[in-house]
Amino acid sequence: MTVMTIFYGVEQSHVRKQIGDFGISFDETCARKKPTDEQRQKWIKASNDVGIEGEDFLRWDNEAKMIKKIAKDVLDKLNVTPSKDFDGMEGLGAHLKEMQLLLDLHEDDGVKFQLTCFVENRKGSYPPGLDDYERLGDKRVLIILDDVDNIRKLEALSNETTWFGSGSRIVVTTENKELLQKHCINNTYHVGFPSDVEAIDILRKYAFRKRYPQDDFEVIAERITELCGKLPLGLRVVGSSL
Repeated sequence: MTVMTIFYGVEQSHVRKQIGDFGISFDETCARKKPTDEQRQKWIKASNDVGIEGEDFLRWDNEAKMIKKIAKDVLDKLNVTPSKDFDGMEGLGAHLKEMQLLLDLHEDDGVKFQLTCFVENRKGSYPPGLDDYERLGDKRVLIILDDVDNIRKLEALSNETTWFGSGSRIVVTTENKELLQKHCINNTYHVGFPSDVEAIDILRKYAFRKRYPQDDFEVIAERITELCGKLPLGLRVVGSSL
């Protein structure tokens, strides 16, 4: 968990030392919750920690500027926070490197996006809220449209590049390559199946929590990998259930 401290209507030193209005509220909370001595010391330490640094409204002469700075800091943190959903997916790193090259994310000393949006599972539905493109016209955005299966949906979501600011990137994932060709999307990347070695490593990690299982399970692991057709999600689900 990432904690960002914002001091608004309270002095930073009061939080750190539990004095002033904050100290009064702190004591009232302790009286109401009746923490043990150990719990109270943890609360005091937490107050000390968060009181060391953060955005202090008293240091700003303009509240709007402070809010803009905080919003930018939050977006920067969201943009660089890696997902752990696919930690056990062998071979994923190579695909990501290829995607980075295709997206040309290193031009102009790096691309920073003002807005990011992930629209998942577009099958059978139209996306709400993305038809108001005027507010995005001057912003550099990263939009990922996942599992698009209809040309009309693609046109509704990203028909004109002028809808977004300079340097924006739109990533479309689909099972239908022809759909991309109809929309004149020429920069494509095909994500192939894992190799035999990568596939069995994925299964092992989710089934055995390690790369090398006991010898007794080696043949079984290879057979299950074969039955899953080397599909990463299938390997993950089946492996986790064993």
